[in-house]
Amino acid sequence: MKVIVTEKRKIKENKRSKILNASFFSLSQKLFFESQIHNPYFNQKIAISTEGYIKNALFIENNFGGLGKTPIKEVLKDHNFTRLWGVSKNMIDTCKDCEFRYVCCDNRVPIKVNNTWRQTEVCNYNPYDSKWTGL
Repeated sequence: MKVIVTEKRKIKENKRSKILNASFFSLSQKLFFESQIHNPYFNQKIAISTEGYIKNALFIENNFGGLGKTPIKEVLKDHNFTRLWGVSKNMIDTCKDCEFRYVCCDNRVPIKVNNTWRQTEVCNYNPYDSKWTGL
């Protein structure tokens, strides 16, 4: 049985959240296990913009159709839509070396460059020296 959770709230579509310190982490057994094979932010998430566009997240520019025009079932079959779901932190450079990778739900969009997954933005935490920056 699939569970669908909907949420309606006012948010800024271009707003990005940054993990500023360890208090931003989500601690749960479910997330811990999910994060080992999926991206904890993008996995099984569908966002609908105020204009009705279907997206991975509201701040991402590209869309995968619109409500009333594109059936969500079709969007879910599109590999380009679901590909971020399977990009776990274990696959992303720097993230794979981070001790917080299974509890971190940052919304940076991973990209593939020369068969290597990388983040589009630098994290506020450096796992190589265990220090937070940009606070």
